Amino acid sequence: MRQTELHPKEDAEFYASVFKEHIQKGDAVQTDLFVAHKDGGKIPVEISASVSEIKGRKIITGIFRDITERKKTEEKMILQERLAAVGHLAAGIAHDFNNLLTGIIGYTDLLLLDTELSPDARQMAETISQGGRSAAQLIRQILDFSRKSASEMKLFDLKPFIKEFLKLIKKLIPENIRVSRQRGSEYI
Repeated sequence: MRQTELHPKEDAEFYASVFKEHIQKGDAVQTDLFVAHKDGGKIPVEISASVSEIKGRKIITGIFRDITERKKTEEKMILQERLAAVGHLAAGIAHDFNNLLTGIIGYTDLLLLDTELSPDARQMAETISQGGRSAAQLIRQILDFSRKSASEMKLFDLKPFIKEFLKLIKKLIPENIRVSRQRGSEYI
């Protein structure tokens, strides 16, 4: 008979009491737990035990089944479900955000059609429009990711977008608030 050590040790007492209780009642027992491997690692196993009577003697039959592959498959499925949920969430947020951007870009473009717009207002409107279009491009990338569709991957330089965004922000916030940008510990 092969001796198996439950892992961790605290579990051994718990499972021994559970098995003892069920086996005394004559119930079959099935549970998953970890056993210690000779190399010191842990192996997930499914234990099935039952009691039968042969010639007036109670016989306990137990089967230990290595379920390492099943556990790995279950973990992969859980991860895939989480990723799918994140994709659906990202798609929903992206669609809502895209709807907002459509209004912002549309009204900004209408504003730019005004020939009497002051140069400062025109520059702010162009900055808003450009920022909106850059944000719309990012939204398309999020939607492509969430759909797992084939998309053209290319580098996107955030510096110009951030510069334009900061110009806009500086004009909109009170003068007593200072806005700066920095990368790491160095200012750009």
